[in-house]
Amino acid sequence: MKKLTFLLLFFLSIIAQAQTWSSLGTGVNSTVYSIAVYNSQIYAAGNFTTAGGSPANYIAKWDGSSWSALGSGLSFTAYAMCVYNGELYVGGHFLMAGGNPANYIARWNGASWDSVGAGTNNDVQAFAVYNGDLYVGGDFSTAGGVTAQSIAKWNGANWSAVSTGFVGTIYALTVFGTDLIAGGDITNGISKWNGTSWTPLGSGINNIVKAMAVNNSILYVGGLFTAAGGNPAAAVAQWNGSTWATMGSGVGGTFPFVNSMAVYNSEIYIGGSFTTAGGNPARWDGSNWLTVGTGTSAGVLALLSYNNSLYAGGDFTTAGGNSASRIAKWNSVAGVEDYFENNIVHLFPNPAQNEITIEDVPYKVESITIYNSTGEKQLCQVIYKAEKSAGLDIEDLKPGIYFIAVTDEKNNLMTRKMVKL
Repeated sequence: MKKLTFLLLFFLSIIAQAQTWSSLGTGVNSTVYSIAVYNSQIYAAGNFTTAGGSPANYIAKWDGSSWSALGSGLSFTAYAMCVYNGELYVGGHFLMAGGNPANYIARWNGASWDSVGAGTNNDVQAFAVYNGDLYVGGDFSTAGGVTAQSIAKWNGANWSAVSTGFVGTIYALTVFGTDLIAGGDITNGISKWNGTSWTPLGSGINNIVKAMAVNNSILYVGGLFTAAGGNPAAAVAQWNGSTWATMGSGVGGTFPFVNSMAVYNSEIYIGGSFTTAGGNPARWDGSNWLTVGTGTSAGVLALLSYNNSLYAGGDFTTAGGNSASRIAKWNSVAGVEDYFENNIVHLFPNPAQNEITIEDVPYKVESITIYNSTGEKQLCQVIYKAEKSAGLDIEDLKPGIYFIAVTDEKNNLMTRKMVKL
């Protein structure tokens, strides 16, 4: 019993240690608006002119230990990034990239900058790859010299319009099912494109959409709005393909809005300008809002999930109470599974909805305990005369991330991460 208690406490301590904020060197000297992964490195874009203390005009890359510039960079602020056809596309409020003309959009091949045709005639704010083409959103009216109102399509060689587009600015693009979703300061806030026509999502959003993410066949939307589908929704809402629903009581504050979203450890993380919803950034486990450590000192405007970490960028100078200049990394409980990688116990299905089966236990199962991501016990089952596998009813657990601790008759402790749908 002493061995079991020690191992269980050690297991929970690993969880606590894994939930930490850390800086990326000395960061950058002004706002980060976008974070992306290209060639297995982290790229940050925004309104800064130095990264890691060295010149880096509005865009820089982090290789895991140091920052470096992308040639001479851009001539002004960058708002969005996307990888397409093996190149990094960058959009924003600039007219030059690498010292050469590039109207509001440019591409980086890992060594040099190039324009994207004739570009657009005003700011680019969003990207998404849909049906093999790159879709670009913003507040422009032409792309490549072709009339294209707020949204356009680039096929790698030429620009074209996407129907008649929108009156207003597109701030967010994503793919949901077989549709391209566009959100922004437009009529109904949000619409979908099926390849031939635009239609609203129900009665839509009553104001601006700034961010979107897709998780488990649900579209999550954030921005500056107070209603979704005609019902109250405080800056966040979810769409299941046919109806809108709230996400708890949403976010609050003096002037609350959500500017960024990402899926990390099967949960929705949001960033923006708000003081309630668990902190800034905050996470939604499917039923409740939870904090992300002690959060950041100012707004989070970009989020990216990559390689078991969540990257956040914005206006902040501290994260988790430690110095982190405009960009930081959050490591949650994902690392716990790596520590126990030698365990042979398996779970299926995983993710699970109503029941989960534990199998390949070395000896007969004695007990199964489920903990949530903060180490609180949620369920405990003692099993007598069991086999080397066992089934467990999890229907009453809320959706989210959990850890299952299994003990066998030889007092071995084995753990695995479980996702509850």
